[in-house]
Amino acid sequence: MWAGVWIDGRHSDAAPFLSAVDTDDATLADRRPPSPPSTISEHSGPAALRRPSAVLPPRSAPAALLARSCGHCEVFTQSCRYTFDRVVNRCPTGLLGENPSPAELFAACRACAEIVARLQPQLAARAGYLVAAGRDPASVPFHWRGSRWVLLDRDGWLTEIHDDARSA
Repeated sequence: MWAGVWIDGRHSDAAPFLSAVDTDDATLADRRPPSPPSTISEHSGPAALRRPSAVLPPRSAPAALLARSCGHCEVFTQSCRYTFDRVVNRCPTGLLGENPSPAELFAACRACAEIVARLQPQLAARAGYLVAAGRDPASVPFHWRGSRWVLLDRDGWLTEIHDDARSA
């Protein structure tokens, strides 16, 4: 365990994320966060989930997914075991290449993965667990941990969106 990320001896996979945490605070203070898309309205809810981008090496989607989920399920149903047991593909009809984007994947425990697999396709798509063919998974809202609507970014981070702005 290093900085809240279980790396299991694979330091090279976690290095970009650990480097992002280790970045000098002065350089982060000089950066302005990206402006939210114009379709997202301001709200007084919890602070937006935004983190600095990290340059990801090839084949690091599993490491990005592990860092994003912190080793926990990203679905959280009533039967949730809260652990990251399975990687679930949001784009099952697409070809999952060697280097899938973290936006195409989510972490789930066994119980939640089975519940998501049994959902009607319309309900799974509405919650963002399933992405229709031809849509960019990074632009499809995901109901993260049963409480927040987020976009799963290609760099492995989350961007919170307001309930009214989601278009899944």
